[in-house]
Amino acid sequence: MVKKLSKQQKIKIAMNLLDSSYRTDLGSVRINTHNTIRHELAKLIVSYNLIKDKHSILTETIFKNKARADILVLDTLTCIEIMESESLDSAKIKTTKYPTELNILYLTTTEVIDNEEI
Repeated sequence: MVKKLSKQQKIKIAMNLLDSSYRTDLGSVRINTHNTIRHELAKLIVSYNLIKDKHSILTETIFKNKARADILVLDTLTCIEIMESESLDSAKIKTTKYPTELNILYLTTTEVIDNEEI
């Protein structure tokens, strides 16, 4: 039987996957000006909803192998990748560098922005 992990245990596992130089600001949304405004807006919308639902998140997360994720939901061990111009296949190739302990969720900017009442 597999033991179910507590929220704190999941957060500890996720934090141990991060590069030691990564400055953790739980609940803050970091902006990457190399992305489009639509990409950043979608990341903000998803982050806002996760924080509102009491999840612990980090954005622009840097892992020990220097791979970078848009959003890391620590208490569910999930990475969320926001896609605008890249294909799902391209995003899946990118996320092969992510730690195997994490689940990956792929969202397009269109599905995030179009489904949100702004």
